[in-house]
Amino acid sequence: MQFAVMAPGKPKAPEGDLATFQRERFTHDGVAHDVYRRGKGPAALVLTEMPGLSPHVLGFADRGVALGCAAVLPSLFGTAGRDPLRPRVAGALYAPSSMARACISKEFTVVETYGFRRDEIQGW
Repeated sequence: MQFAVMAPGKPKAPEGDLATFQRERFTHDGVAHDVYRRGKGPAALVLTEMPGLSPHVLGFADRGVALGCAAVLPSLFGTAGRDPLRPRVAGALYAPSSMARACISKEFTVVETYGFRRDEIQGW
């Protein structure tokens, strides 16, 4: 079963392949994330919303590479390369589990309690 999310008549966004990207591990302040890179040239940082680096996000990064940029994609949520629109075993739990890891309630509490503090925002 496929889920249609786009409007009728609109072309589907291209899908990229995670295997074509180089994976590196980046650690800062005790927190580690995978970072995927591809291409040469000026860096184009691609930050995603949840649930993360889907094939369509990778396809978007491929467009930047085709224009002569180096695409840099930190994997902050979910499973890199997974398509959230294609159901899998326990697929219904994928989005909630991605969101649980990214809970930002601490950040809201800090801003509410102390106001905007540059030192609280600079960390990874």
